[in-house]
Amino acid sequence: MNKKIFIVLLLLMPALTYSQFREGMEAMANDKNPRHEDYQPLILEASTYIFNNPVDQSSVEFISATQIVAFWMDKKT
Repeated sequence: MNKKIFIVLLLLMPALTYSQFREGMEAMANDKNPRHEDYQPLILEASTYIFNNPVDQSSVEFISATQIVAFWMDKKT
């Protein structure tokens, strides 16, 4: 029974975290005056995601994570 629960949770986890970076990128893009302090946890999480996962340029999460990092690389913070 525990194995079945673990497998179900393992399969549901990617579906629950699917749009995490995409929503963060949209929020930053819609913000008129984004402050680095407000988005620092998101930037750290996106950077960690990029370094810990293989490059998959067709993945929405990877594209959004790189857009978040690139957005702040161009800013003076």
